[in-house]
Amino acid sequence: MTAAPAAPLLDLLDHIDRAATIDAVLAGFAAVLTAVPGVRGVTRWPVPDVHGQRDLVALPARIQQVLASEAPVSEHVDQRTVLTVGAGGRVVGILDLVVDAEEGPSRELLEGLARTAGVACERLLDAERRGAQAAEVAALHQIMEGVAAATTAQDVAATAVQVMVDAFGWTAGLVVRDQGYDDVVEGLTPLVAGAVVLAELGTDGIDRADLAVVVAGGQGLRGERAGETLPGNLVHGLVWPLHAPTNTRLIMVSTDAHGLPAGMGSLLASTAQIASLVRAGLERIEQEVRERRAHEAERANRAKSEFVSRMSHELRTPLNAVLGFAQLLELEPLGDDARDSLQQIRAAGQHLLGLVDEVLDISRIEAGHLPLTSESLDVHEVVRQCCSLVAPAAEAHDVTFVVEPPEGPGPWASADRQRVTQILLNLLSNGVKYNRPGGRVVIRLEQDTDGVTVRVRDTGAGIPADRMAQLFMPFERLGAEVSGVEGTGLGMALSQRLAEAMGGGLDATSRVGVGTEFRLALVAADPTLDLVDVPRPILLEPAGTGTAGTVLYVEDSRTNAKLVERILRRRPGLRVVHELNGEQGLARAARERPDLVLLDLGLPDIPGSEVLRRLRADPRTATIPVVVVSADATPDRIGVLIDAGASHYLSKPFDIESLLGVVDSTIGNRIPMD
Repeated sequence: MTAAPAAPLLDLLDHIDRAATIDAVLAGFAAVLTAVPGVRGVTRWPVPDVHGQRDLVALPARIQQVLASEAPVSEHVDQRTVLTVGAGGRVVGILDLVVDAEEGPSRELLEGLARTAGVACERLLDAERRGAQAAEVAALHQIMEGVAAATTAQDVAATAVQVMVDAFGWTAGLVVRDQGYDDVVEGLTPLVAGAVVLAELGTDGIDRADLAVVVAGGQGLRGERAGETLPGNLVHGLVWPLHAPTNTRLIMVSTDAHGLPAGMGSLLASTAQIASLVRAGLERIEQEVRERRAHEAERANRAKSEFVSRMSHELRTPLNAVLGFAQLLELEPLGDDARDSLQQIRAAGQHLLGLVDEVLDISRIEAGHLPLTSESLDVHEVVRQCCSLVAPAAEAHDVTFVVEPPEGPGPWASADRQRVTQILLNLLSNGVKYNRPGGRVVIRLEQDTDGVTVRVRDTGAGIPADRMAQLFMPFERLGAEVSGVEGTGLGMALSQRLAEAMGGGLDATSRVGVGTEFRLALVAADPTLDLVDVPRPILLEPAGTGTAGTVLYVEDSRTNAKLVERILRRRPGLRVVHELNGEQGLARAARERPDLVLLDLGLPDIPGSEVLRRLRADPRTATIPVVVVSADATPDRIGVLIDAGASHYLSKPFDIESLLGVVDSTIGNRIPMD
């Protein structure tokens, strides 16, 4: 075989100088070979490393053998010679030559031309790598800027998809996350394969079912370059994790076999960097959204608490007059009908007051402001006390209480005594009200390693299964509102929340026609701990002939002022004066130096707390006892006012005995009521 090597080499160098891509170099190389004496034809084959595994399957067996041997020139029978062009440590071109058996080109010429073409391809690969690196740097900058400016998870996801399409040649992409974790996603979002779509780009021409196959597949490279055939017109795919807790994934697909960079290692490394930035952005956005929602929830709770407190005040103020004047009338000689009517008025007022207190308690629990004092309780003792309190109602309804075991002491629980009593009274009262005549309420006490359980089982009509889910909902009476049995629908809701606030719980089971069983769970306590003497109230003993002096009442309600004046008439030695606002009250206190100031908090000009502060700051009034009389009866509020110098705190509506007791103990000696 003979050939003149100079002319083909010069021709190839001329093509190389004008070539801007590897494909152009290989096309020029093929054209030069066609002109080489002894070459009758040239065929270019696709390279699997560049174009995908689908093309490898289409290659003839002898071409696959050449690739496996890694030889630059391979001669075959039937006048076939195969050249491979290498660059960047891999084959970038395959040329299949048909040569003359006698006058074909020399092996040295073909190897020299192949090496020259390889050098040119190496140079272009270097330029391509530098361009890819520059594009990767630009993509990372774009991601960083986009993520920093993003205000929603969708913004972050959209930036990631846009960069992957623009910088790396993907046809389309989307970011998805599992359902149930989309609480921080603003607005409605579509679904693919059951996953929530945060952002997508370029997917209009792709079947959603084909996308779902990629979304549902495993992580990593998908498609031809992974030896896999994807559905429809999809050639390549990529599934990349972004946020493990929510299973957020970046999904990229390509419909172009030649659209992606040849070096998948570099692509995957860049994807990993982009994913890291996107992950940080998503976590930042989610944290900001959660903080904002927490702030909004706190603000809403605060507004609700203020509203409930205000409504409590507005309801307690007229109730103070209703119940107060009712108590005064009860002290007068009345006929049977009048006394019965008066008792109905007072009972209705007490019912409304209980409703206000329950609403306020629920609001405090939801806001996390309910004060609780845990102590070691003998639950058996508390149950006996509650049964004793509800016994008159049980007797009137012909209902019997049964306590199992009948004798104490114990079991012991760590809980707030007042709140446990409140829960049990509610359960026992309901067990009586909704029972049948001759029925029973069985209270069984149990203790194990998990805690203390109080079971309260009645023999009433039971609750239908389809109504049980509503049992602990506020204001839900399960149809009892038409039964004639009084109730607010708040007792169960409040009891469950109280039990949970003490670290326990309250649930129930019921069978229609058999009855209902409530299970109160409490935290167990060691009976040997916390056994301290419980302070007992100090009773004031009569020690004189009467109370005398001047009482200044600062109150904007004339009705309540009249009520207090009527009550204090029962102390003939007292003189009562009244002012409607804070400034007038301060002036009168400084001028007349009364023996006692009764102070409302909700005054029209300045807060009652400010009046208290100024009374204490003025030397003329600093020693005058101040009793706050207000409907704002939250424990925190009471503590603040006592610390500020108030002598006592009376919550509206108050009873006559409480008011007279405080006045007597502050001014002088208590005398019996007429």
